[in-house]
Amino acid sequence: MDNFHALFVRSMRFRETSSELRDAVAGAGTLDPEAAVDVYRKMYWYRQVDACFSLLPKSADAMGHERFTKIICEIIHKCPSKHYALEHYVLELSELLLLQLTDATQSAAVRLERASLAALVAPNDPGAPLRAATIATPAFATIPLRWHRSSRIVEDAPGAAIAVFQLAESEDGAVWVGRPTLFLEAVRVPLALASLPEVFTGEELIVALADEDGSPVTVARRLARLVELGAILHASNEISQ
Repeated sequence: MDNFHALFVRSMRFRETSSELRDAVAGAGTLDPEAAVDVYRKMYWYRQVDACFSLLPKSADAMGHERFTKIICEIIHKCPSKHYALEHYVLELSELLLLQLTDATQSAAVRLERASLAALVAPNDPGAPLRAATIATPAFATIPLRWHRSSRIVEDAPGAAIAVFQLAESEDGAVWVGRPTLFLEAVRVPLALASLPEVFTGEELIVALADEDGSPVTVARRLARLVELGAILHASNEISQ
């Protein structure tokens, strides 16, 4: 499969069809293998551009569809896909797209959609979620915590950010975080959350949630929302009660 993919990428990029590729492709109707490859070659290109519009719609709107298409086509030509899933390829393209932008609004749109796409394709996370009951215990301040693997925190405005992660599902009344769903959740949070270490304590989390203007009520509301959505997990496999 890897060899076939490499042959096809070369065919698409240089418009040459190797004998190995022709032998592996069956024609259809009046199309011989060479013509069949040519049809797929053209549609494959358009499918990649269409996937960029589908997965980065706000970026396309911010940049303007004509400019977005032009830049994406240039990037696709220079960096053909090495991925089997379009989501992974568009994630790679979005990083290269950012390098082409200087406008702050356009860059912000791409960063947010890139974070959403990264959360979407994130691996399973079998970690134990933090529960609301744990927050009320004296031990909470020192409990080691971490973000769900899908979490991405993106700066949205001076001092403010948006946290993007996969939604947790409810299973028999309990919050379950594994490969939740393909649904994403975005929550506005203090930018200080982006500076937390890979493993942080409950006390460090509270300080970051407070930021400069965070009242106890605001902190409690922010924390409750993140816990409800399953974004925060225990850094070990043991669940503290």
